[in-house]
Amino acid sequence: MKKPVIALAIGDPAGISPELTAKVVALKEVRDAAHVVVVGDRRIFDDGARVAGAAASPDEFIELKHADPAGIKRGVAAKAGGESALNNYRTALRMVADGKADAACFTPFNKQAMRMAEPTYDDEILFTSNVLGFKGLATEFNVLEGLWNARVTSHIPLAEVSANLSIDRIVAALGLTATALRGRRCCSPPACLKDKALLRPRYRARSTRASSARDRPQARSAGPGFSNGDLRPTR
Repeated sequence: MKKPVIALAIGDPAGISPELTAKVVALKEVRDAAHVVVVGDRRIFDDGARVAGAAASPDEFIELKHADPAGIKRGVAAKAGGESALNNYRTALRMVADGKADAACFTPFNKQAMRMAEPTYDDEILFTSNVLGFKGLATEFNVLEGLWNARVTSHIPLAEVSANLSIDRIVAALGLTATALRGRRCCSPPACLKDKALLRPRYRARSTRASSARDRPQARSAGPGFSNGDLRPTR
């Protein structure tokens, strides 16, 4: 069976990304499972392998040669590091868009450095969408074996979460989660996620009674079992 091609972008060169990239490439289970194409500056990769003590030899390397190790100060966020990480990930994403790789991934970024390089940078979700020209709803999932962690908001201060919750956003996130689960042969979405209409009746019934000040909408918290009128648990 042909192994999938994974484009692995080296993240911030001033952090642990070079060492982690080398360690990933050195893992036998990774080499057995995929054809890994490392994207970045070979000098940075080789230095990371030396620091990690990893005998790492990538299946393939896309040499961008844009991050001179002499100009990288470990542990310090810098514009040069942000530019390197952005270029590496952009190149990996374009490999996927051009059919040269089946998936793209990266080792840790430093968002401060990336914003120095590109002030409009928000997070990797929006960056990925922009590079690929995707205009729909995008999100990220944290996956550990059979456990999936989905979300409604991402990369915002905790104090701002409640103000960014709404029934429409919650239902949209659940719908996207169901679609992603259906796309995995090993996973099946719970019955409540298979049809978004199942999520709506309880919200509608409660919202029609939101007439008093006590029942007017309040952005407190939300999730399954919460009403549309005041976002408190239904009883």
